[in-house]
Amino acid sequence: MNRELELLIKLHDMDMMIRDASEERYAAEETDLGFVLANLAALEKAREEIREAISEEHIRHYDRLFLKFGRAIAPVNHGICYGCFIRLPTQFVQDSNENDGVGVCPKCRRFLYWH
Repeated sequence: MNRELELLIKLHDMDMMIRDASEERYAAEETDLGFVLANLAALEKAREEIREAISEEHIRHYDRLFLKFGRAIAPVNHGICYGCFIRLPTQFVQDSNENDGVGVCPKCRRFLYWH
């Protein structure tokens, strides 16, 4: 897998965890279930370290997508983008399905990873 793509996926996972932990309703549910994300500050620090390792161009695009959609990365399964649920062009799928680069959906512009 491409290193930049791997970092983007890690960043996305961390952003989702931070967002969920920061929302009151999730915090109440976690307490009810018996666990709490106690190290939110450590998670945010790790997030910043990952952001520093990603190119500025990808970070800007990622931030726009995350603000617009709430999810900046989408899996591709059987040639379908699971961000906007369109069937990707056949040539695009054939050229991109190895996770060896950072690709974006031609419709929703989310970063794609091949599942």
